[in-house]
Amino acid sequence: MLQTIRDRASGWFAYAIVFLISVPFALWGINHYLEGGGKQVAAQVGDTTISLAAFGQAYREEQARAAQMFGGQLPPSVSDKMLKQAALQRLIQETLLTQIVDDAGYKVSNQELLKQIVSFPVFQQDGHFSKTRYTQILAEQGMVPAAFEGRLRRQLAIEQFQSGVINTGFVTQPEANDALKLDGEKRQLEMTVIPISRFLTGMKITPEAIKTYYKMHQSDYMTEEKIRVSYLRLSKNELAKGITPNAESLKQYYHDHLAKYMLPERAKAAEIVLRLPADKIGRDKARALASHILNVSKNGDDFGILARRYSLDADNAKKGGAMGVVTRAGLPPPVADALFSLKPGDISKPVEVNGKLYLLRLESLMPVQQKSYAEAAAEVRRDYVAKQASTLFEKQIQRMSELTYEHPGTLETAAKSLGLQVMHSNWFSRSGGAGVASSPKVVNAAFSKQVLKDGTNSAVVEISRGDAVVLRVSDKQAPQVKPIKAVEAGIKGELERVSAEGAAKQLAIKVRTAVASGKNLKNIAVMERLSYRALGWLGRTDAAVPAEIMKAAFQVPPPADGKPSVGFVSLNSGGYAVFAVKKIKWTDVEPTKVEALMDRKAPEAGRTEMSVLFQALEKKVKIRIYPNNLNL
Repeated sequence: MLQTIRDRASGWFAYAIVFLISVPFALWGINHYLEGGGKQVAAQVGDTTISLAAFGQAYREEQARAAQMFGGQLPPSVSDKMLKQAALQRLIQETLLTQIVDDAGYKVSNQELLKQIVSFPVFQQDGHFSKTRYTQILAEQGMVPAAFEGRLRRQLAIEQFQSGVINTGFVTQPEANDALKLDGEKRQLEMTVIPISRFLTGMKITPEAIKTYYKMHQSDYMTEEKIRVSYLRLSKNELAKGITPNAESLKQYYHDHLAKYMLPERAKAAEIVLRLPADKIGRDKARALASHILNVSKNGDDFGILARRYSLDADNAKKGGAMGVVTRAGLPPPVADALFSLKPGDISKPVEVNGKLYLLRLESLMPVQQKSYAEAAAEVRRDYVAKQASTLFEKQIQRMSELTYEHPGTLETAAKSLGLQVMHSNWFSRSGGAGVASSPKVVNAAFSKQVLKDGTNSAVVEISRGDAVVLRVSDKQAPQVKPIKAVEAGIKGELERVSAEGAAKQLAIKVRTAVASGKNLKNIAVMERLSYRALGWLGRTDAAVPAEIMKAAFQVPPPADGKPSVGFVSLNSGGYAVFAVKKIKWTDVEPTKVEALMDRKAPEAGRTEMSVLFQALEKKVKIRIYPNNLNL
């Protein structure tokens, strides 16, 4: 099914099912619902059971949706677990919403349902809804119209409810006014920075301190878990090497696929290529020159001489513009269309393509021709072997999948049946390794619960098109504590940094206390041999200082009793900054901006209300998930 969805190019089916649900899945997670065992279902939402079949369908739709997002090929970072969790979240969300709309009596009329179905472009032919296409595409997805329509009717009812919540969200005028007032607030700042580099010089870290830290933080200095795997590998290219077709089979393949071995329509032609500048004056001049060349060539001037004089391509110009024999496939479409619409001896009007102007002269046209068997022999052999290898590969993959599933504790049975050799990897970690372990897909499969913890064979892992493996863990190496010699330099550096950070913080507290008591920040900075900056008036989003300073400076209370409001903050780059807010001023809020903000923030308020609703449902409805049934 996934391939069919991909072939549709628009990922239509997954979107047709889930496009109406607008609340993001990130509203809440599923981990705190997990339970170990249980009956053979995916989840229980109140009194409603989510079957494994429904979960499987949702998982396939999630795969299709994700594949569409990434152009048909999922990146290694998108794991099966992520897709399964997303599918499960969607099912739980849909179930909760269905319970609400059913209790509230939301209904979707037949007219509304029909209007939605006929609007899907995928069900249309020549711009109109096609019932034949509708039933055909649903059949390809393993669905009947009644099931699809029932699910779509439910989704439309859910959309009615969600729209009623989200679209009625609002922001009050005082809220918008306060938000704009805060957004336009400015504060007059001054600051000093206390770098940790000041305290690193001469820092003494004893061997005893390193040993003590090492003993207390051994979990931070562990080697990675490593494994080795045994695996069976099937390669279509390797299978192709063992296929030796006889002459009769090749000739029969040629006759069965004559259309593949045609010489396409070809043209012998010449061209003059002119540069088409980006500016209007330059473009007008280029077009005028092209028209001049076209006129004089039609009046008898030799096209080859004109090409040598004007054509942009120097090598082509030396040959009088000769292109040789060309096909449509070898030319830009506009150039091909212009050339192959000419009669021998004709010259085309100027054709503009990618910043160039083309003038084309057709010398002769050769129609489509059937290649003889002798001419096509090499292609026929290549295509025949590729087809046979693909067929054999698919059969063996299926057989390997069956045998390794039926005999989960060994690869030997499948190896003997398929005539394969059990191969062995070198040690590798979750970060990957050499050989077969250089594939992220292989690494993910090897460290999955099924393979690593349960000790069973993996499912078939397609490393690339026509190259697949099934693997099992043959050996494990648990994480080990690294020797102190290997990490003492790093520990020493960490202890130096921590000590320097502590000293910098103590000085920051000292400076803040002094300024808060009424002393001048600039004078304190000079006395402590620190830098000083009078920053002036700054807004919340000004980039004059690091973001962490701006955030802290706008969180301290306003200055009072003529004293600045003082604070300090740890810097992302290391060290501390002490700042003082001397004054605050507010900008006047324009009424038009208040109204615009109220309109802009209303949907956000509606989504917040929807989020709160789900939080309430979480507490009201008992939700149980059975991860063992889902391989989560």
